[in-house]
Amino acid sequence: MIKLGDRRSGRYATTSKGKDIAGDVPAEVLATLRRLKLPLREPFAGWNAGRIADRFRYTTMKLAAAGTMAAAYSVHDLRHLFATRLYLETRDIYLVSKALKHASVAVTQVYLRKLALMD
Repeated sequence: MIKLGDRRSGRYATTSKGKDIAGDVPAEVLATLRRLKLPLREPFAGWNAGRIADRFRYTTMKLAAAGTMAAAYSVHDLRHLFATRLYLETRDIYLVSKALKHASVAVTQVYLRKLALMD
Protein backbone atom coordinates (compact mmCIF):
# COMPACT_ATOMS: atom_id res chain seq x y z
CA MET A 1 0.00 0.00 0.00
CA ILE A 2 1.28 3.45 -0.86
CA LYS A 3 1.02 5.99 1.95
CA LEU A 4 1.59 9.66 1.35
CA GLY A 5 2.87 11.87 4.11
CA ASP A 6 0.96 14.92 5.24
CA ARG A 7 0.04 17.48 2.58
CA ARG A 8 3.02 19.67 3.35
CA SER A 9 5.69 16.97 3.18
CA GLY A 10 5.05 15.83 -0.41
CA ARG A 11 6.62 12.45 0.42
CA TYR A 12 5.46 8.85 0.01
CA ALA A 13 6.41 5.50 1.51
CA THR A 14 5.61 1.95 0.45
CA THR A 15 7.05 -1.56 0.40
CA SER A 16 7.92 -3.48 -2.77
CA LYS A 17 9.34 -7.00 -2.81
CA GLY A 18 9.95 -6.72 0.92
CA LYS A 19 11.93 -3.48 0.63
CA ASP A 20 10.86 -0.11 2.00
CA ILE A 21 10.73 2.64 -0.61
CA ALA A 22 10.22 6.34 -0.03
CA GLY A 23 10.52 9.48 -2.11
CA ASP A 24 9.05 12.78 -3.18
CA VAL A 25 5.61 13.04 -4.75
CA PRO A 26 5.66 15.36 -7.80
CA ALA A 27 3.38 18.39 -7.56
CA GLU A 28 1.48 17.22 -10.69
CA VAL A 29 0.60 13.96 -8.95
CA LEU A 30 -0.68 15.74 -5.87
CA ALA A 31 -2.75 18.08 -8.06
CA THR A 32 -4.24 15.10 -9.94
CA LEU A 33 -5.13 13.31 -6.69
CA ARG A 34 -6.89 16.45 -5.49
CA ARG A 35 -8.70 16.88 -8.82
CA LEU A 36 -9.91 13.26 -8.70
CA LYS A 37 -10.92 13.74 -5.06
CA LEU A 38 -8.79 10.79 -3.96
CA PRO A 39 -7.67 10.82 -0.33
CA LEU A 40 -4.18 12.34 -0.25
CA ARG A 41 -2.95 10.14 2.60
CA GLU A 42 -3.92 6.80 1.03
CA PRO A 43 -5.20 7.40 -2.51
CA PHE A 44 -5.24 3.70 -3.39
CA ALA A 45 -6.44 2.25 -0.09
CA GLY A 46 -7.98 -1.13 -0.77
CA TRP A 47 -6.19 -1.50 -4.10
CA ASN A 48 -3.43 -4.04 -4.54
CA ALA A 49 -0.68 -3.86 -7.16
CA GLY A 50 -2.58 -6.21 -9.46
CA ARG A 51 -5.67 -4.02 -9.46
CA ILE A 52 -3.63 -0.90 -10.19
CA ALA A 53 -1.79 -2.68 -13.01
CA ASP A 54 -5.05 -4.00 -14.49
CA ARG A 55 -6.66 -0.56 -14.35
CA PHE A 56 -3.64 1.06 -15.99
CA ARG A 57 -3.63 -1.50 -18.81
CA TYR A 58 -7.40 -1.19 -19.29
CA THR A 59 -7.16 2.60 -19.48
CA THR A 60 -4.29 2.54 -21.99
CA MET A 61 -6.19 -0.02 -24.09
CA LYS A 62 -9.18 2.34 -24.24
CA LEU A 63 -6.94 5.26 -25.19
CA ALA A 64 -5.23 3.19 -27.90
CA ALA A 65 -8.58 2.04 -29.29
CA ALA A 66 -9.72 5.67 -29.42
CA GLY A 67 -6.55 6.65 -31.28
CA THR A 68 -5.35 8.88 -28.43
CA MET A 69 -2.16 6.85 -28.00
CA ALA A 70 -0.27 4.49 -30.29
CA ALA A 71 -0.59 1.31 -28.21
CA ALA A 72 -1.68 -0.09 -24.88
CA TYR A 73 0.96 -0.22 -22.16
CA SER A 74 1.54 -1.98 -18.86
CA VAL A 75 3.06 -0.57 -15.71
CA HIS A 76 6.08 -2.77 -16.41
CA ASP A 77 6.45 -0.97 -19.75
CA LEU A 78 6.86 2.23 -17.72
CA ARG A 79 9.67 0.56 -15.75
CA HIS A 80 11.39 -0.40 -19.01
CA LEU A 81 10.98 3.13 -20.34
CA PHE A 82 12.46 4.60 -17.18
CA ALA A 83 15.44 2.21 -17.27
CA THR A 84 16.05 2.83 -20.96
CA ARG A 85 15.95 6.60 -20.69
CA LEU A 86 18.12 6.69 -17.59
CA TYR A 87 20.73 4.43 -19.17
CA LEU A 88 20.77 6.33 -22.48
CA GLU A 89 21.07 9.61 -20.60
CA THR A 90 23.81 8.55 -18.17
CA ARG A 91 25.38 5.36 -19.57
CA ASP A 92 25.76 4.45 -15.87
CA ILE A 93 24.59 0.89 -15.28
CA TYR A 94 25.23 1.21 -11.55
CA LEU A 95 22.89 4.18 -11.32
CA VAL A 96 20.20 2.30 -13.28
CA SER A 97 20.65 -0.77 -11.08
CA LYS A 98 20.28 1.30 -7.93
CA ALA A 99 17.26 3.17 -9.32
CA LEU A 100 15.53 -0.12 -10.21
CA LYS A 101 16.51 -1.60 -6.83
CA HIS A 102 17.99 -4.67 -8.50
CA ALA A 103 19.82 -7.06 -6.18
CA SER A 104 22.90 -6.91 -8.40
CA VAL A 105 24.24 -5.15 -11.48
CA ALA A 106 24.15 -8.52 -13.27
CA VAL A 107 20.34 -8.37 -13.18
CA THR A 108 20.46 -4.89 -14.71
CA GLN A 109 22.83 -6.10 -17.44
CA VAL A 110 20.35 -8.79 -18.44
CA TYR A 111 17.53 -6.24 -18.32
CA LEU A 112 19.36 -3.81 -20.61
CA ARG A 113 20.61 -6.52 -22.98
CA LYS A 114 17.01 -7.56 -23.57
CA LEU A 115 16.40 -3.97 -24.62
CA ALA A 116 19.46 -4.16 -26.94
CA LEU A 117 21.09 -1.21 -25.20
CA MET A 118 24.32 -2.90 -24.18
CA ASP A 119 26.97 -4.56 -26.33
